[in-house]
Parts: sequence; structure tokens; C-alpha cells
Amino acid sequence: EDEVEDWVEHHLARQRAVEAVGARYVVCIAPSKAAVYPEGLPPRYLRVGPSRRDQVLPRLREAGLEVLDLLPGMLVAKSADREDLHEYLYHHDGTHWSWRGDRVADALVRAELGLVPPSSKWRREEGTKGYRDSWERRLYLDGLIAHGELEWAPRSRNRGVKVPGRALGSDHRSAEPREPRIVVLSDSYGPGVAELLAFDHPVRNIWDYAFDHGRLVEFEPDLVLALFVERVFEWVDPRMIPFFEPVLLGRLFEEGRDTGWELGPGAAGRFRIAGSMEDPAPLGAPRRAESAGSPLLLILDVPPLDGPAVLRVDLECSRPGAVEAASFAPGASPEARRQTQRYLHAGGRQQLDIAVVETPLAKGGRVTLWLDAGAATWTLHGARLRRTESWMGGELPPR
Repeated sequence: EDEVEDWVEHHLARQRAVEAVGARYVVCIAPSKAAVYPEGLPPRYLRVGPSRRDQVLPRLREAGLEVLDLLPGMLVAKSADREDLHEYLYHHDGTHWSWRGDRVADALVRAELGLVPPSSKWRREEGTKGYRDSWERRLYLDGLIAHGELEWAPRSRNRGVKVPGRALGSDHRSAEPREPRIVVLSDSYGPGVAELLAFDHPVRNIWDYAFDHGRLVEFEPDLVLALFVERVFEWVDPRMIPFFEPVLLGRLFEEGRDTGWELGPGAAGRFRIAGSMEDPAPLGAPRRAESAGSPLLLILDVPPLDGPAVLRVDLECSRPGAVEAASFAPGASPEARRQTQRYLHAGGRQQLDIAVVETPLAKGGRVTLWLDAGAATWTLHGARLRRTESWMGGELPPR
């Protein structure tokens, strides 16, 4: 019961944050391969009781969340499988959807959410397996399993471009974009559906369990689709999902405990701007820096942390932009962009509250901020660091 309630509260927190920016929030649960093809499981595996999807989805609906369960539609589509053409909804020797499975999921999402019918054209790939997901090699069965060589795929691909600062995520632009603008928050089941939706809609896919408010809002979505496979309920603890949302981070900072680290007149905190400062220095007066187009790299030397923290940084910018943030352990390169969060800057002078991940900073380290506004003038007025309660899981208290 506690775990079910945690998932309900987590999605309610996401819904509040999404609706606050004027977008619609929908939870979409993809069925596991075993749920669609239970006959493929060995007879010794007996189902006992309801699945976690069966336990969580009704509670999400009771709490007022809009929920889309793809299992019933997938079971109907399964009846059109063609063994002779090797047409199944999932990869034969993997756990993910085939292109046909993506195509069915895309059609179900469109039908349930009132979107336009798909306009993508399809063809059967020839001369290659076309399989994106296979466990053959990891099971030492490479080349030993006989299966078809053809698979349905889109005639043209809409692969998109990388989301700024992220290792996993892409923006897709359709040839004739229609409303709504869609953000797909997903695990590995989302990219194929996002690509197909993008034949008709502007789509951003963020492949991450974390709720990165800045990257979501930056796209100005009308619809946010949280598309995760049902096993997320088994292997992810919602209390440990990072929730980078300005209102929550601001409240945590105000309630936080001072670390004694501060940038400003008379404060001992130290910083440097890559390319213009060789060594870290205190901030005696507001520091101004010009960017010709690429992001400025602001590196803050912070003390060791034994728990989560929030950094409040006072920045002025000549135009709207964004701040990308990450934490680095001593000796690590502060220029790598991994495990970052994005925070929007509206232009002018503004205080941003930034989540600081403590693990890399247990022995002291650096917080790196990429100041990204194209050709612009940035002014650093100061910064403070406070220990806080965890921003994991949104507003879920630790148990």
C-alpha cells in the first residue's frame, strides 16, 4: 500500500507542475512482453495475484490523473500477428517493441488522446534483420535462432536532434506541424513512439526517469506524456526519482541549513570562469562576462557535502536563456555534460535555485554551470549553498 501511494503522490506532483505551465499531463503505461505474450513463459512460472500495473493504475485514476493503459489495445493488435511473415509486437529475442509494436502504440496513443491519425508511410525492410533489440549475444546464442529477415519500418526516419545538454533525448520537427506540442517523458519504450508522433506534431523526447522541469518547459508543450513500461513499478522507487522543479527547490532552500559557503563581498567562496580565469577567486564585486554564442562555463568550488543541497545563484543576463548544472568529484573534468539539469533564465536579474547532487561532492568538488543564452552578457552577483531535505521523489517524505 505504501509503494502504491508513493506512485500516486509522485505523479500528482508531476501533474501539478505540468498543469501550472498550462499543459495536459497523461500517464501512459506500456505493457511488458510477458503481459502481451504470457503463453511464451515457461509453465513453471505461475501468475499469483494482480500485477503491479493492475494495482497502481486504478489508484492513479481515483486520484484524478489521466491514465492510458496500452495493454487492452495491444492484446487486440496481437490477433493480427503473422507467424509466416514474423510480424509480432515485440522483438523475437528481445523485450522491446518491434517497429510494428511502436506503430500500434502510436495509433493507440493518438486514438485515446484525440490526436490526428498517423500520416507516416511504411515499408518492409529487406536484406537485413532490422532488429533493434536482441539478447542473442548476451545469451551466447548469436546466429543460432532462426527468425525472419523482414520488419515494418517508416519509409522516412524522423530521428530528431539532440536535446541541449542531454545524453538521451531528442527534438523532432514535423514537415507540417500541428498542435499540440508534445513532450514524451520516457524510458527506452518512448523514443520510437515519439518519432512516429513527430510525423504530425512537434515532439521532444526526454529519455529519463528524472523530472527535469527546465527541459520540459523550454519546449512550451501543450501535452506531456509520461510513457513508461510497467516494470517501472518493480525496479524504480519513486522516492528516489530526482524532481528538479523551481517551486519545490525554492521552498527547500528557504527551509535549508546554511553551509557557510557563499559568493559575494567578504565571503570566502571561490569561482572561476573557464577561458577567462585561470584560478578560482572570491567574488568581491559583481563579475560581468561576455558570450559570443557558446555557453559560458562557470565553475564553483564548494565544500564537502554529506547530503542534498540547493544552490541559489544570483545571475543577470541581457537576454532570456538557460543554465545547465552538474556536480563533479575532485579530479573529474568539469567540462563534461553528464547527469545535468536545465533551469530557464527569463533575462534581466534573477535568482535560480539549483539542485546539487551530493555524491560527487562528498570529499569536496565543483558545481559547474553552463550559462547558455547565445550571444549575451552575463553578470554574476552572488550565490549561496544550503543543505536541504531531499528533492528526490518530488514531495514524498522519506520512510
